[in-house]
Amino acid sequence: MGCKILKHHLMLILLIQLFLWVTFVNGQFIPGPRTGHTATLIGNKIYFIGGYNFSIPKESDVFYYDGNKLAWVEVNSQVSGQDADMPLQFGHTANIGGPKQDLIFIIGVEIDEAGKLNLYNNHFIFDTINLNWKVGSFIDAPPPRYKHTATLVDEIIYYIGGIQMINSYASYASMSIIFRYSTISNTWFSKVATGNTPGLRDGHSAVLVEGKIYIFGGAYFGSSPTESIAMLDTNNLE
Repeated sequence: MGCKILKHHLMLILLIQLFLWVTFVNGQFIPGPRTGHTATLIGNKIYFIGGYNFSIPKESDVFYYDGNKLAWVEVNSQVSGQDADMPLQFGHTANIGGPKQDLIFIIGVEIDEAGKLNLYNNHFIFDTINLNWKVGSFIDAPPPRYKHTATLVDEIIYYIGGIQMINSYASYASMSIIFRYSTISNTWFSKVATGNTPGLRDGHSAVLVEGKIYIFGGAYFGSSPTESIAMLDTNNLE
């Protein structure tokens, strides 16, 4: 039974890679297989940024899926700005924001050409209208991290958990210290959350429901965290 399941999974992966491999079919761009990327919905377009592209591993590409035209669109060649050559991002987070809700805010890590993680305070802002990159503020920003969550509440993005790097030492980020970023003023601020602090974790998920951020799952040194689910009230940060 185990061998059959494994063969089924391997065949599925192969089919997905064959379907997604970077190519142009009848002039139509088709994205390649990847992992560690992000997907952000703005209007009728889903923007995909970064991740490890198995067919072009040295680039951090940007493309979107147009829901009206039902087609993939590659925008790498159109991107300009002071940071057009964004480092290869992996395990980062992406969130919509800005006065017109047309900016994508990226924070996370980059990987080198050998596929190794390099933890830096990468903070990029992608303008989906003018198709250019800018560098976000680093003042009072959290330590470099990845496999965290980023949840937009009004104009503020809340960053929770993940793995961080302090003085070349990797550790789990505190679940009680909540870093917040204003997408309007481009400023960072942090505060200690009260209440029953959930266990450390990375790779968890987060969703906003009526002003409350619910996190679920994740891992702590390869095992499940103490609590599988927890809630952060953004009104009183508890």
